[in-house]
Amino acid sequence: MKFSRLLGFRDFLKLREIIDKIRESSYFNPQIGEVLENDNGFLIFESVKQKMWLIISNKYLYGIIDDIQSDKTSVSFRISLNELYNETLDVSNQHLLTDLDNFQSRKINVTIDPEGIWGNYNKIWFANKKEPYYYSVDLFPSKLSLINMIESYVTRALTSKTRRNN
Repeated sequence: MKFSRLLGFRDFLKLREIIDKIRESSYFNPQIGEVLENDNGFLIFESVKQKMWLIISNKYLYGIIDDIQSDKTSVSFRISLNELYNETLDVSNQHLLTDLDNFQSRKINVTIDPEGIWGNYNKIWFANKKEPYYYSVDLFPSKLSLINMIESYVTRALTSKTRRNN
């Protein structure tokens, strides 16, 4: 039996269920050609009571929090890929994304806490969001590993077969 069940909480949702939650939300917009693959996301934070996922469509990066203590799964933020790759901002710890339509030589607008690690977690800011989010150092031992993972999933979303339908 899982620890969460022993505490009386539901199990965490799986990736496909998280993506279904986005598709059911008012944030998802297929009318503008938004496409969301069933596996285009990954976990960035994990504790006993919460998980945070980054899910990437061909238009947006979503931050999803699955909180089993409050029995709530919600879209914490949605950032357009244009905003995420804003070449006018000069943010430390940036990495270039190259060879993609409309995103050539732009820098990812992500800032990782320069003061280092807080426990097993580190802070990350996405684009112009005022509040930081956390990622698990156990999942991403280096700052660059998280940025590279985000970029690989954005690349995947932008170059998927379904993108041709836009």
